[in-house]
Amino acid sequence: MTLRDRDVVIVGAGPTGLMLAGELKLAGVDVAVVERRASQEVAGSRASGLHPRTLEVLDQRGLAERFVAQGQKHFAVPFGGVMLDARDRPTRFNYSLGLLQGPIERTLADTDRARWRLPFCHHPPFCAGPQHRNTDRMDRLLPLFAAGGIRAVFSGHEHNFQHSRSGGIDYFVTGAGSKVRKGPPTHFEDAHTLTWADSAHFLLVTIAGDAMTIRVCGELGDTGLTDVTRYTPGGGVESGSITIIR
Repeated sequence: MTLRDRDVVIVGAGPTGLMLAGELKLAGVDVAVVERRASQEVAGSRASGLHPRTLEVLDQRGLAERFVAQGQKHFAVPFGGVMLDARDRPTRFNYSLGLLQGPIERTLADTDRARWRLPFCHHPPFCAGPQHRNTDRMDRLLPLFAAGGIRAVFSGHEHNFQHSRSGGIDYFVTGAGSKVRKGPPTHFEDAHTLTWADSAHFLLVTIAGDAMTIRVCGELGDTGLTDVTRYTPGGGVESGSITIIR
């Protein structure tokens, strides 16, 4: 594939170019970044920090703390030759973060650190019922999940537990933390259902490296947490944790 075959070509792998490339990739756009430097080493720096609004945008992508851990917080801002205390800015990032361009670029390009990307939705892409079914227009997100390397998606809406799998991605409906909708779902095939349960529950999710373990926990027993009994579409019974390998 050549650059001419790409949807978008970004010239310059600086902080702006890398952030734009990441946003386009999340939107399913075929994007390439070209840079005349042979490495990420920066001779000098045209960027010396991140402002509060930039940190807020990075926080929306779960990235802000990576930068904050490396930089120095400056709570004062210069104005007319006077340094003003700006701590009362209406944001939890009420400071400018001193950080040079080199570390900013390396952090943006470090995709290996994001081992797991976990979308949480109210409406489920796949739902077997009994009251609700696959949510209209949620199917538009499926290509984005695939492009983003998503392995698990968590949703609510229906008041039971459901575990589905489609396109190599596991989908969980966990909507019975309080109210429970009793009765079996009726659209297993449409929802790609593996197991379901109509018991009050919560999910205990543990991640260790490339393995994620999901435990469907029910009422507290004499010896601690108990596993909810789950049923297959064919009437089989399952219990214990569900393991997903990245």
